[in-house]
Amino acid sequence: MRARLTLFVVSVLLGACARSAPSAVPQGKNTHGGAPSATPKAGGLTFAPFDKPAFERAAREGKLVLLDGAAEWCHWCHVMDAVTYHDGQVVAALEKGFVATRVDIDARPDIQERYADYGWPATIVFTADGRELGAYRGYLAPDRMLAILEEARSARAGGAESSKVAVPREGGGELTASELAALEADVLTRMGAFYDDKEGGYGTFQKAPLGWNNAVLLRRAADPSLPEETRARERNRALFTLEKQAKLIDPVWGGIYQYSDGATWERPHYEKLMTFQAPALENYADAYTLTKDPVQLARARAMKGYLVGHLRRDDLFGATQDADLNAHTNDARKPFMAGQSFYALDDTKRRAAGEPRVEWRAYPKENGLAIAALSRYADVTNDAYAKALALVTAKKMVASHMQKNGLAHEAGAPNEAGPSAKVFHLADASHFGRGLVALYAVTKDPALLSAALVIRDLMMRTMWDEAHGGFFTHTHDADAIGVFQKRRMPLDENAFAVRFLVALARLPSASRAWAFADEDAAAMKKAVARTLFAVLTKENLDDRGRMLGEVALAIADARELFLVGRAER
Repeated sequence: MRARLTLFVVSVLLGACARSAPSAVPQGKNTHGGAPSATPKAGGLTFAPFDKPAFERAAREGKLVLLDGAAEWCHWCHVMDAVTYHDGQVVAALEKGFVATRVDIDARPDIQERYADYGWPATIVFTADGRELGAYRGYLAPDRMLAILEEARSARAGGAESSKVAVPREGGGELTASELAALEADVLTRMGAFYDDKEGGYGTFQKAPLGWNNAVLLRRAADPSLPEETRARERNRALFTLEKQAKLIDPVWGGIYQYSDGATWERPHYEKLMTFQAPALENYADAYTLTKDPVQLARARAMKGYLVGHLRRDDLFGATQDADLNAHTNDARKPFMAGQSFYALDDTKRRAAGEPRVEWRAYPKENGLAIAALSRYADVTNDAYAKALALVTAKKMVASHMQKNGLAHEAGAPNEAGPSAKVFHLADASHFGRGLVALYAVTKDPALLSAALVIRDLMMRTMWDEAHGGFFTHTHDADAIGVFQKRRMPLDENAFAVRFLVALARLPSASRAWAFADEDAAAMKKAVARTLFAVLTKENLDDRGRMLGEVALAIADARELFLVGRAER
């Protein structure tokens, strides 16, 4: 059996709802089966949780383990569940030779990080001892799935090729300011190679509102230390991209769709993810700061309006909104409606039909993104209401998610990784911590800084790799099987960890004297230098393809910290 498929990161949107072939949605078909749970579906397959007992069962029964990595919001996950996992031959083959498991990738950041290049949906096959036999991207039709299952059963002794992606550099060194400058130039060159002069944005296979890439352009456009020619080029690219990608902004409710198929912005996929909403809000706020153009302000307000009006409930922010209406129900009174039809309706007709499902579980990563974006928007517009909303969310999240050993992915309930106090995730800690520091900067509320420091200390205690530098993607998991026993060190998540640490270290000394000393800031500076040494490898940079904005921002943050020569502005 072939090992991992060739990665298409240079052309594929990380985390996108993917299809592997131009298959059409079955017309009139209610693709209700997309909820990534173990709930049985009428006439279809029953999935087990992806956990240690699933591998133990596979060992007892002489079977392989199949993982279906799915997302609640993912259109092609719904299609694959309704078609492939309801196909009689597929169901029979899986029940005979496999323990079929399913993961909601939003509930399992570790699975999301590891297999994002393959989905969503993503299909992965393992031996009973946790060796990975193969990973497959996107929608798999029944005949393709049957071929994969047969191939897996005849190749149990195979295994995936080893990879140096998300593996730290050996040596445990520190990067100097001059080395960072050279790496920054390399990253900017890599990003620039993907810039689309015709349509704006990065890449042509798929047009996506890559907020962190846009943030790099906007930051450089406003940087007085750069030559005027460079600033003008970056400004033009940023504003051209933001104008083009505005075609993905929902004209009725606001918010931005996840991406557009093909080389233009004209064929949207209608999922709305916080990981796109928050950076877009920051982008349009920064564009208004740069230009004072009321159009940019109106777009920022549209982004804020969607976050507050459609992704917020009980003072907390949801993570995603489905592309399609009623994609998770068998109720005949609630007919399925594809996103293309639903989002063509006006406000009155949308509300009469109902609203696409929102993932209301309040994750720290997504809430941290929202808090940071609202803080930036409030700072630019003097919007006291946005600031107040962010403050309420921040304090409620701290109260509900902060635990003794980390920041729980879900509040007060077990998740699919086991009890919430068992495994904690770097993405949750770094994004929520960064959000707290951003909000502290505009409120000066000491409780925010205190909570941010607790999160930093937990990150350093439970996820820091002292031998190499850098942060593992999650805390130790005693129940991990096979390939999951070796924790990964992903570049993008470490980039946000760096941005969080730099934001703390660069707080003016007068405002942080009560919280931590200069020696503490120096220790964070050292951790930043060691982290970047560990993760800025050729393999990691190659793997990221066009998705390098967060890396460029982390390097720029670190360079500014090092160049200042002291832990304050």
